[in-house]
Amino acid sequence: MTDVVYLNGSIIDAEFASIAINDAGFLHGAGLFETMRAHHGRPFQLPAHIRRINTSAREIGLNLHLDENLMAEAIAELLDARQLTDARLRLTLSTGAGSTDLPAEPLPTVLITAGEWKAYPEQLYQTGMQVVISELFQNPRSVTCGHKTISYLDRITSLQKARAARAGESLWFTEVDKQLAEGAISNVFLVSTDGTIRTPPLRWDKFPQFRLILPGIARGIILDLAQSLALTVVETPLNIRDVLDAREVFLTNIIMGVMPVCHVEQHVIGSGTPGEISSALRSRFNSIAEAPDEKA
Repeated sequence: MTDVVYLNGSIIDAEFASIAINDAGFLHGAGLFETMRAHHGRPFQLPAHIRRINTSAREIGLNLHLDENLMAEAIAELLDARQLTDARLRLTLSTGAGSTDLPAEPLPTVLITAGEWKAYPEQLYQTGMQVVISELFQNPRSVTCGHKTISYLDRITSLQKARAARAGESLWFTEVDKQLAEGAISNVFLVSTDGTIRTPPLRWDKFPQFRLILPGIARGIILDLAQSLALTVVETPLNIRDVLDAREVFLTNIIMGVMPVCHVEQHVIGSGTPGEISSALRSRFNSIAEAPDEKA
């Protein structure tokens, strides 16, 4: 079997996979997802992904919880059935069939898909990505802010507009105080002229009870790597001036790893070529993610 998926406890032919027409994820976007990578037959950072999806479910009031061991077994079974060792995985979780108006507790829908691993083009890492400023704004007061919910249309729209402008990503800012938040599908880091790495904080400084950004899995790895390399890292509010004045800008997510940014629209960042710090962090990140004995 090669064209198969994991759905609600079983490996089934993708052609016959289906969800209920009253699935709350389909009807209301009541669900979460994780994009993951697998190398040498093992999912990278699986505990962190499961921890994040369970934390989000709890924080936004979805009655959902995934068992890490069960998910590890499901992914291993799916990779074997798909005959893949290196793969891009997507785990989608919704509150399942049933209306939100009904008192009965619906059974959740759990879907895992796996495709061949395809990295971003190497040329992008050598020349740097161009990004644009999103026309849409980050809204920390939204229940979806800082969580990977399947209510994802605004992100997809923003990314499509970026790609129409021949850019690879869009940067999102808050509307109220014009703070840098994140990319449509990535976290953002800046390197100041003194070598300090700066990145937006997880919580909105204006009202700390609200999330500002997604706690990216790759973001967390980079924070740890920077510390191990004795680099100074500060989580602090940032604005567009900070971005344009930076010596380096780079993006992170679990698929792209560490992506240097050399142009923000028509503005050149630093020397216009990928910087030393982002290059060093990318090398360290890749060595961890692709290691045969990676246990995380």
